[in-house]
Amino acid sequence: MQLDNLIHWRIVGTPDVFTETKDGHEWQVIHSGGAVHQAGFSQIVGFERPIKTVFLSAIASLYTTGGGLMVRLGVEVDGKTDWSGWFGPDNGWPGYPPKLLKHGAYGLNTKVVTAFLESRCRYPVRTNTSRWRDVQIEVEYVDEGPEPEPEPEPDPDVTGCPGEIAQMLTEIQERLDRIDGYLKQWGEAQAWVDRYNQNL
Repeated sequence: MQLDNLIHWRIVGTPDVFTETKDGHEWQVIHSGGAVHQAGFSQIVGFERPIKTVFLSAIASLYTTGGGLMVRLGVEVDGKTDWSGWFGPDNGWPGYPPKLLKHGAYGLNTKVVTAFLESRCRYPVRTNTSRWRDVQIEVEYVDEGPEPEPEPEPDPDVTGCPGEIAQMLTEIQERLDRIDGYLKQWGEAQAWVDRYNQNL
């Protein structure tokens, strides 16, 4: 599921937040110059039935002039956020080319999660910019067990059947007797017509 209703949040600083087209893609951008920030995006996602696992992913890039900028993903369930590790220059990723970031949360039993993207820098340098795109969430649902067996149909009430069958047989016999009578009358009428035609 593509997350396209992301809401900006911030705890530290007042970074600029905007949408930018770069390398043919549309990015959600958090930028601060000369100031530190701790900010990001989030979206609440609801499901029709309980989930047991959630996987959050996003493509990210960043640019910093030595401000200790790092990014991470998180999934909140029932007020507790399960975060990925940090990604950025401090652990060997310079921030470009863009990187697919992933994080999973397991052992859940919930119908609602909140997806978080966070950008944080430690030093107020000239540029600290993080970019995000293609934010997606995938889930595994809780096993609900086999479908219950349907209630068996009650046995039909056959106590009145012999009497009904006998009555139906009597009515059928009466109709057959009437048909025989009609056929006999028809035969007699046909014989009279044949005799009449012979006498002409």
